[in-house]
Amino acid sequence: MKCPITGVNVCRFLLATVGVFVFVFLFDWVWHGKVMMDQYLATAHLWRPHAEMEAFFPFCLAMHLAMALVITFIFTRNYEKKGVMEGFRFGAMLGVLFAVFSLHSYLWLPVADMSIPLGWAVGELIKFTGAGVIASLLYRDCCGSCKVKSE
Repeated sequence: MKCPITGVNVCRFLLATVGVFVFVFLFDWVWHGKVMMDQYLATAHLWRPHAEMEAFFPFCLAMHLAMALVITFIFTRNYEKKGVMEGFRFGAMLGVLFAVFSLHSYLWLPVADMSIPLGWAVGELIKFTGAGVIASLLYRDCCGSCKVKSE
């Protein structure tokens, strides 16, 4: 089924959105909850207390879902049916954009070195590249029920 407004294949869009959501949520959980945790603990005075952050979990889920919807929608608007490398290029471009924003945070984040902004930048590059690859794998003709006759 195609969306009458955007022309997006709704079934493939929803499938790709769910896949991207699961990936970005789990990636952020591992990256920030495990990989970057020592840096966060060393700068605990900068962050909300853990219990307070846990209260924001529904907001965290909503933001990851919004991110997945936007990533997938932008991907579908430029979809050329060129496979995984199309998703890799798309995700890498988003990753570079967000990595630059992450590095920019050093200007206002009161830390002694670039380790946290650099960690964020690397994480964003990996996360968005992975999201692009997943979008390309799941938005393609994946199953008979997702096919639209006019495509």
